[in-house]
Amino acid sequence: IDAYESGSSVYVTNTGVLRGPFGTESNPFVIKSAFSSRIVGCTGGAGDKSHELLWHEVRSNETIVCMACGQFFRLEQVDA
Repeated sequence: IDAYESGSSVYVTNTGVLRGPFGTESNPFVIKSAFSSRIVGCTGGAGDKSHELLWHEVRSNETIVCMACGQFFRLEQVDA
């Protein structure tokens, strides 16, 4: 939490927190990964969709939706 709040890298092998436009059904937030699934956290972003951190498993070739805010996520598997 301290690393996230200070804007520092969250994981040694990660560049930090992914941020981008709110994912919609027609334009989901794309998570790129060399693996077939990835755990992602959602806080809903700013404003009225903001919520406590919830974790989701996003799998290749599937789109999931956060039930707290309605944000859509899709995993795009890439070569390592």
